[in-house]
Amino acid sequence: MNQSIPSRLWLIRHSAPEAAFARGGRCYGALDVALDPVRFAAAIDSFDALIPLTAAIITSPLARCHALARALCNRSTARSLRIEAQLQEMNFGRWEGLAWSDIPRAEIDAWAAAPLDYKDHGGESVRKLALRVRAALTGLVASADRRDVVCITHNGPARVAMTLAKGAALDSIMGERGIGYGEHINFELDAFAMAMKLVENQAYE
Repeated sequence: MNQSIPSRLWLIRHSAPEAAFARGGRCYGALDVALDPVRFAAAIDSFDALIPLTAAIITSPLARCHALARALCNRSTARSLRIEAQLQEMNFGRWEGLAWSDIPRAEIDAWAAAPLDYKDHGGESVRKLALRVRAALTGLVASADRRDVVCITHNGPARVAMTLAKGAALDSIMGERGIGYGEHINFELDAFAMAMKLVENQAYE
């Protein structure tokens, strides 16, 4: 008996940026940063071989993700491409582009004391990030139409997805390591949808 292969939800993190940002010395989220060209080329080849030729590719609008999504679609015309603003990284406000060591210690301490809701940097809170990513993933799962859905995104949204996949409460996100540059995670779509139902009535707001 032939059995169809279950559709999957993939989350791919963009490849490594240039060294000044890849080493973790600077804060960046909504800021567009240049990619390391060697690692970018390697990511294209790696993910082209890994994801289905007919996948629906959904990408953050930031260039470090969109460039990979476009390249993968160029490798197979059966892949579709859509930009989803809700999948972009958290906005760190006035911290964007600063060396972490240049951000006032008092601000870092205030963020550490209330990581879910801190937004005094003028950007987003982790809670706001989680709400928009959850909304985006809910819509993508509902409209998958039995195709694999490949989200090219960032570590923040990946951590939200990992939390949702466990059916866990929002505060669990702080314990998620996430994924590295050029790495991925994937889940069976139906199982992911069921896990999200476990948290749909939880107070994320």
